[in-house]
Amino acid sequence: MKLNIKFGAVALMALAAVAANAAPFTPGNIVVSRVGDGTAPLNNAAAAVFLDEYTPAGVLVQSIMLPTARVGNNRIVTNSGSATSEGWLSLSADGKYLVHVGYDAEVGTPAVVSTSVSSVNRVIARIAADGTVDSSTALTDAYDTNNVRSGTSSDGVQFWSAGTAAGTLGGVRSAQLGDLLSTLVSPSPTNTRVVRIFFGQLFVSTMSGAFRGVNTVGNGLPTGPDNATILLPGFDPSTNAPISPYEFAFSDEDTLYVASDAGAAGFGGVSKWTFNGSQWVNQYTLNAGLNVATARGLTVRKEGNDVRIFVTSGGNANNVLATTIDQGPLSAFTVIASAPADTRFRGVSLVPQGAQSPETVVPTAFVVRLGRLDQGNLASLAADDNNALRVCKFIVPNQSVDPVQVEVEGRTTVANPSSFKLGMKVRMGNTGAFRIAIELRDFLNAAWVNRAEFPVTSSYAVREVNGDGNLARYADGSGTVRMRYGIKQTGPSALSLWCNEVDFVNWTVGR
Repeated sequence: MKLNIKFGAVALMALAAVAANAAPFTPGNIVVSRVGDGTAPLNNAAAAVFLDEYTPAGVLVQSIMLPTARVGNNRIVTNSGSATSEGWLSLSADGKYLVHVGYDAEVGTPAVVSTSVSSVNRVIARIAADGTVDSSTALTDAYDTNNVRSGTSSDGVQFWSAGTAAGTLGGVRSAQLGDLLSTLVSPSPTNTRVVRIFFGQLFVSTMSGAFRGVNTVGNGLPTGPDNATILLPGFDPSTNAPISPYEFAFSDEDTLYVASDAGAAGFGGVSKWTFNGSQWVNQYTLNAGLNVATARGLTVRKEGNDVRIFVTSGGNANNVLATTIDQGPLSAFTVIASAPADTRFRGVSLVPQGAQSPETVVPTAFVVRLGRLDQGNLASLAADDNNALRVCKFIVPNQSVDPVQVEVEGRTTVANPSSFKLGMKVRMGNTGAFRIAIELRDFLNAAWVNRAEFPVTSSYAVREVNGDGNLARYADGSGTVRMRYGIKQTGPSALSLWCNEVDFVNWTVGR
């Protein structure tokens, strides 16, 4: 499907019919949750849910229908056709699964949001990279007679959900795959919207009381009760605050994008927030190019040094999928797809990527830095064969900084690696006391991060460093990973000539 071409009812029914034969998602694409099959106007009854995969240009790749019948332990997953506060889509923290929540209610069930949870369980659906759906997690104790809105997961086994209900039946809850019971993670607020994981921390958006904005929930990824929900400093909890947050995403630890459907002029769309060391500051709101100046679904991804934003805009009218690159407050969205008649786009996410065999990376682009030329460095010699490197250099020992630094760049086809390992095997060609410091390039903060430091002698010493935490930090959008090592001489203080030989081993990235 190309821009603004709508499905007819026949085409939608055909897509629904082949949903069971879903193909694996294609890396680099995006997924939108769509409510309704286009055959009848939407209302408060339960409607079928489809996951539509698009290219970044808005070409429809496939449509996966979530279960509309119970099969074994798998439950139905439907959403209300008119409840615009639900239906959000999440990518698990390990990048391997999508998470969507809904109701174990047959299509057409009237007033599905108002149903009792004892008769209509609230379901957490896990969708794998190959398109298969597990909807066996059916909560019997959550969001009674009210909305279940969103879910997320760390690994496809441990889940968190958000929604609303009276008493202790709403709020942010935890459960594991296949569970029927859940745990209320935080006592308040009980009216929550979108739950997400970033940097190993659980977050939730809400418009409830003193929590209006984006909040942390507990410390890390809590699964037990009685954790504190804390509004990020800088968000305004007052009742006249102009932002109305739904989906949100961090592009790095200091930059946060929030989708808002606020009615206040200028505040509907995507607001960009940055952290100044003590609080979050709203820099500007992007909504140019959206036919309705609101946004609810949102995801972002790094593309080199740029941040690309995907949003769903509009509630029950003029509902579109749009994208822009954040290049400042004048950045305008381009609509790449419109929801077909009698359907609605809700959430949007990057596609999951399944476990694949690691790819071996051949180091390239060696860069030898001469150290401090003003302190006696006389010459250097370097050669490489794309596997090993030999560096010889005159140095003045006992310098306060590394007298020589060698940067090594590797390139991979995996633009967003799930893991990576960079190894080096080092031998000094002369005697003396030396230390090697290994650093990884932090692309998000344009800095080097020290990962290991160790002594080295004339014998080979093998060291490996691994990417961890937020892997986008250590790999740029083109699939480049970069390390460098520095050599310090800590022995006798006399001018000396040394050589070192380095073999680069075990350079692999996980897909």
